[in-house]
Amino acid sequence: MVAVIVMIGAIGLGWIIFTQIRDNLVQVAALIGVGALDLALILRFMVLARIGRANPRSLTAGLELYFVLFSVGGISLWFVSLSFAGLPLSARMILVGIVAVVVVAIRFLKRPDVERSGPG
Repeated sequence: MVAVIVMIGAIGLGWIIFTQIRDNLVQVAALIGVGALDLALILRFMVLARIGRANPRSLTAGLELYFVLFSVGGISLWFVSLSFAGLPLSARMILVGIVAVVVVAIRFLKRPDVERSGPG
């Protein structure tokens, strides 16, 4: 049910994107953003459905993929919103690059120590 609602929302947002945006680069960024956020939402519900099962490795991989998809989708849609704000392409790319570096740095600095989380 959630997947159907997400896909209907993605189709509606895709229609808005293609009717309102004339720049091809912004259209591609919008489609990447919408697609990544939709996949992240579907993956989130799949991971939540598996929490009770005893397979922590796949659960961790699912959460990592959720973080990546959510980050890519959010940054892509931020690029689209910056284009509506009227910023030139170079300024948008610099700002998105800075945010991407910050997101990657946060991810690797906040990574839990896997060796110490085991038994013993």
